[in-house]
Amino acid sequence: MKRAAARRTTNHPACPTDRHPGRVGKSDAAIRRHLPLPTRLDAAKMINVESKPVTLRDVATEAGCSHSTVSLALRNHPRIPERTRTRVQGIAERMGYRSNPYVQSLLSQVRRGRVQPQRAGLALISNYQKPKQWRNMPNNRVAVEGAFQRARELGFSLEEFRLTEKGMNFTRLEKILKARGIRGILVAPTPDDRLRLDMDIRSFAVVSMGQSLLNPSLSTVSHYHSHSMRQTLEELKERDYCRIGCSIDRGNDARIEAGWSAHFQHFQNLSPGTRRIPIHLRSQEASIDELVEYTRVHRLDALVTDRHDYLEKLTATGICAPKDLGFACLALPTSQSRISGIYQNNQRTGSLSVELLVQLINNSNFGVPAIPQHVFTPGEWQEGTSLRAKQIRHKRNAPLKRGEKQ
Repeated sequence: MKRAAARRTTNHPACPTDRHPGRVGKSDAAIRRHLPLPTRLDAAKMINVESKPVTLRDVATEAGCSHSTVSLALRNHPRIPERTRTRVQGIAERMGYRSNPYVQSLLSQVRRGRVQPQRAGLALISNYQKPKQWRNMPNNRVAVEGAFQRARELGFSLEEFRLTEKGMNFTRLEKILKARGIRGILVAPTPDDRLRLDMDIRSFAVVSMGQSLLNPSLSTVSHYHSHSMRQTLEELKERDYCRIGCSIDRGNDARIEAGWSAHFQHFQNLSPGTRRIPIHLRSQEASIDELVEYTRVHRLDALVTDRHDYLEKLTATGICAPKDLGFACLALPTSQSRISGIYQNNQRTGSLSVELLVQLINNSNFGVPAIPQHVFTPGEWQEGTSLRAKQIRHKRNAPLKRGEKQ
C-alpha cells in the first residue's frame, strides 16, 4: 500500500485543471501542452547579447518543416500550400530572417544552369564635381584607392556614383542601385562640407569613409585625429618646445567634430599660465601674413598645423624651420618626407571601410543600425627635419649605499 501511494505522488506541479493537487491528474505530455517551452526567438530575447544571423535551417527547425519546404515557401512557390507558405513566412519574419542577396542571386543562376562570371557590386557615393576628382586630393586619393584595392581582393567591384552628375539625386540613385542589385554603399571623403544621406537606406548597408556624413547613426571608419594631435604634442615636448601654437582650418576641425582643437585646448589647460597659447582657427580665405602675425604675437617656438605647404610659405617670409620655428603637420601626404608630422595611413582607412561594409552585408545588417560601429585608425609619426632633434637626457647616478664601492 505504501509503495503504491509513493508511485502516485509526483514532483511535477499540479496541472491547472486537476481538481486534486498532489495527484497525477494529467500525463507529462499534457502538462507540457499547458506549459509550452520557449521558442528560439524567445530564448534569443532572454539573452542580452547580439545573436548570430538566423539561417534558413533555423526557420525550418522552428516551423517543423524541411529545409527545402521553407526555401520554397519563402519564394511563394505554388508547390507549397498557401496556408503553409503564410505560416512559414510569419515564422521567418518573427525570427528576423533575412536572405543574403548575393547567395540568392547565385542560386538563381545555378537553378537556370547559367552561372555568370561576375563580381558582386558596391557603390562609392561622392559629391565631387568631376569624375575621380578625389585623385587631386592626396589624402583622399590614398583612402579611395585603398578601398578599391580591398574590394577587388574580396571579390567585389566598386563603382563611383557622383551626386553632382546632371540629373542625379537620391531618389534616382536608389532606383539605380536596386536595379543593379547593389546592397552596399560606401560614402567617399567629401571635398568640402559634410554630406547628409537623404535616401531610404532600409535595403542597403552603409559605411562612411572618414567623417563625411551628417548622419550620426551610420557606421564610420576614420583617422584617429585626436590621437594624432596628442602624439604630435608629445613629440614637441620631448624636444623641449615650450610655446607651442596651433593653426588649423575651421571647417576641417568642425568636420572631425573638434578632434584636433579639443585635444590642443586640453594640452594648453595643463600648461603653466605663462605658456598657454590660444588656438588659431583660420578661415579658408586666411593669408600667410595672418599666420606670420600669429607666430610673432605669441612668440611661438613651434607650430602645429594641418597644411604641409605652409612650411614653404613661411620660409619665403624669412622664417626657417627648425632654426627659427619648429614645424609639424597633422596631415602629411606620402610625398613629403622632410616635414615632421603625422602620416594618417588613409590607405588602411579605405581598406577597413570596405571590410566593415562587406561584414554588414554578409550579416544582413541593412538600414540604420541599432548600434553603429565607429572605427578609428591611428596614424604614424614621421621624423622629418622640420623639428630640432630630441634632447638626450642622461640619468643621474643613484647615490651609493653605505658600504658600496663606486
